[in-house]
Amino acid sequence: INWNKMSRQSMERHFANELVELRQKIIRSLPPADGSSERLFLSATTTELRARCHLDDTRRRLDGAVEGPGKEVLAADKMEAERSLACAEVASMAAARPLLLAFARSDAGSSVRDDLLVELAVLSASGPSRLADFATSGEENRMVLTKLLSDAGLLRHMVLAGGAVNGRYPDVMKLYLTIRDAATFEMSSTDPGTYRNGCVLHRLALATALEFAVPRPVVEFGSEGFEDIRVDPVRRYLHYERAYLDGELDPSFGTMATWELRHVVDNDGPDHQISWCRQMMRCYRPDHVTKADRKWRYAAIVRSDVKYKRPEWAEGQRRTYPQLISGGGMCGPRAWFGRFACKSFGVPTWGVRQPGHAAMSRYVRRKDTLH
Repeated sequence: INWNKMSRQSMERHFANELVELRQKIIRSLPPADGSSERLFLSATTTELRARCHLDDTRRRLDGAVEGPGKEVLAADKMEAERSLACAEVASMAAARPLLLAFARSDAGSSVRDDLLVELAVLSASGPSRLADFATSGEENRMVLTKLLSDAGLLRHMVLAGGAVNGRYPDVMKLYLTIRDAATFEMSSTDPGTYRNGCVLHRLALATALEFAVPRPVVEFGSEGFEDIRVDPVRRYLHYERAYLDGELDPSFGTMATWELRHVVDNDGPDHQISWCRQMMRCYRPDHVTKADRKWRYAAIVRSDVKYKRPEWAEGQRRTYPQLISGGGMCGPRAWFGRFACKSFGVPTWGVRQPGHAAMSRYVRRKDTLH
């Protein structure tokens, strides 16, 4: 495509037409759907969409509510809306199952090419208008967009790794190329197999780009009066690259997929505190670093050194992870530090929020099985 000869409106029309053509190609290759199954699926997904919109609206109203009985009612409404959405999601999956099985058993299951589905997913998530805005923002952006749309293997890997935050695939590609240029480890290959099975640093670079295409701040623990600190994605990649090459990370790090690595690099502590955590635990609590019980490796620091109490923060200073060692905390701060410790050693974690409670979940590999 000769972007230089196209206006913004022409580009938007081009991407909109591409979406229509892709949908038509895919629909033409699908097997005829059972009428009752199709109606049930459409009804279930419509219910799910309404439940999701209701939950979003309830959350917005709760965020803007003042303390009092009204806020308590909204909090109860939010919990009920979350339960309704969970039920609606289960119903949608159940309604989709017969259609997916019929598709898999038909000849169309092999005739619908992955590249069409991936391209449709990327264009739909990005949107014709946003793609046109990106392409008209300079020659560099047009080159980035051309590289993105011409690399089917990379697009597929992005989608399978959870996709771009807010559908910002062009921004992911731009950041990914920037990280590759800054990497100290040679990344010469762009073969899709490299992303899946090759050097983990390719996957780490892509995971970082996917996670930080939308800028995010480091954790503040409710600190007020201080300027926000943003995670520098290039420095975040270089931090974990150096830690991996120096042998500071968990032995499983080199085997992790891009999606798993996203749950490592999203560590909400600043890089210098991540380094502090690894050094502190290796010197002060090496027993937690070498713990045979993998589910408590690294996270056991919470049991031994983050006292269960109301947290005590240093006055007039930013609230930091090192302060939790001396100041303690209840379920929330203890869960935060457990996640922080695991991510600092390259182990993926997921936060667990519950009504009036907080916890954490983490990656554990047992006998080649992920738990």
